[in-house]
Amino acid sequence: PLIRDLAEDAQLRLESDAEAVQLVTVHRSKGLQYPVTICPFLWDGNRLRSESFVRFHDPVSGALVLDAARSEESRSHALRETHEESLRLLYVALTRAQHHCSVVWGCFQGAGTSPLAHVLHPLAPGEP
Repeated sequence: PLIRDLAEDAQLRLESDAEAVQLVTVHRSKGLQYPVTICPFLWDGNRLRSESFVRFHDPVSGALVLDAARSEESRSHALRETHEESLRLLYVALTRAQHHCSVVWGCFQGAGTSPLAHVLHPLAPGEP
């Protein structure tokens, strides 16, 4: 009888949580829609991690490149690839809402290098 009561309690809880708030990552939300979304960290800029190598895909062959020398050309490719992926994730985050999407923006450290900054404040032609 005790196990049966626990199972019934669990079922009731599942039914009552149907309208509860869900926390979902941008990666997990791809292809899904929600009535309201809140995107609190789209201002976070992309910076290459201080790893012992730079990782990117070769623009010509598409092969993964690991550059232990961390050359300026490799860093440039890696930054571009990271920025492009972040723009894709920004698109995914902003298009999940059916009715309302809230985005946090402000003068945060690194915000100027974020994909959201690129969208809100595009660079003039020729600017790096």
